[in-house]
Amino acid sequence: MMLVDYAYFTGTYLGEGVAESDFPRLEMRSEDALNDLTRGQLDEFDSLDSDIQTLVKKAICAQIEYYENYT
Repeated sequence: MMLVDYAYFTGTYLGEGVAESDFPRLEMRSEDALNDLTRGQLDEFDSLDSDIQTLVKKAICAQIEYYENYT
């Protein structure tokens, strides 16, 4: 579904240390992990309040950095 793109990750979230070529793989895995933790609630992302959408995007970005740095 790709809720976060590389421009958001580097520009808004100010993420670093992730090559653009690696980003789609890490984003997909991060999104899947968060969706598992929320028991599939990311499927309803578009209907979430904008503040919650922002928090979800930040959580995905944090998970991307975790995967890049610790796996």
